[in-house]
Amino acid sequence: MEVDHIESFVDYEDPDAVNDPANLRTLCNECHHGKSASDNIANRRRGGQIEDE
Repeated sequence: MEVDHIESFVDYEDPDAVNDPANLRTLCNECHHGKSASDNIANRRRGGQIEDE
């Protein structure tokens, strides 16, 4: 299981707010990686900044 941010980092002006427990959930490894990949594509389309981990 992995911790997933429901709303993406680029949706928050306050970097600490993204880690609010209400914005976190657990997903299996495969689901988390699939969601992260689709979030990254959506963020790029909106012009969000994505940093490599």
